[in-house]
Amino acid sequence: MEWWCSSSLAPWTWSPNPYLGAILIVAALSGLGIWWSIRGRRSDPLEAVRSESIATDIRGSSTGRTVAFVLGGVGLWAVLDWPLAALGAGYLASAQMIRQVLMIMVVAPLLLFACPPALAVRMFGWG
Repeated sequence: MEWWCSSSLAPWTWSPNPYLGAILIVAALSGLGIWWSIRGRRSDPLEAVRSESIATDIRGSSTGRTVAFVLGGVGLWAVLDWPLAALGAGYLASAQMIRQVLMIMVVAPLLLFACPPALAVRMFGWG
């Protein structure tokens, strides 16, 4: 197991080679989602603000946000880990471009939609 994908002169093999950095990033994202569903949602100091302005401005059900979070996490893991990361790092430029397009056009919007309004206010100070 390596820390991150990098180019090498070794010939390509289809033997799995997971990357520790990618696993840690996805685990941290999953941990944040689990923390928010267990503790963060219930200890929300912005409940008054949410009831007045935030909840009326944001569209999307909690089920839709959960599905978007799961798909965003799986998509992030798919573009950061083997085989797409290894192919993009040292073998195929088209695989690298597919990774970039998927991260920007698919994974990022899914994760932004999945972010609850109160969590966004806590993280970035919007309000």
